[in-house]
Amino acid sequence: MATEDEIRMLCLNAASDFAVRCKELKDQNSDTQRILEEVMIDLVPELWDRFFSQSEIKTAFERALAGLALYAADEERRGDKR
Repeated sequence: MATEDEIRMLCLNAASDFAVRCKELKDQNSDTQRILEEVMIDLVPELWDRFFSQSEIKTAFERALAGLALYAADEERRGDKR
């Protein structure tokens, strides 16, 4: 059984891999806002199809968005305040 630290690292790696793929899609398309929206629209039912509940999905997105505000320190996009 994996430890909490091992699980956290696996989660971080999965998120990083996903973000890299989203960035690649963004770089290949001019309508960058639509790309992220489409990925998220497709992601939610994919999670549900893999037995995550609607409540789990909603809570995860809400917590992620709340954490982003602190992480981004009021920047809309990384590097905007430079």
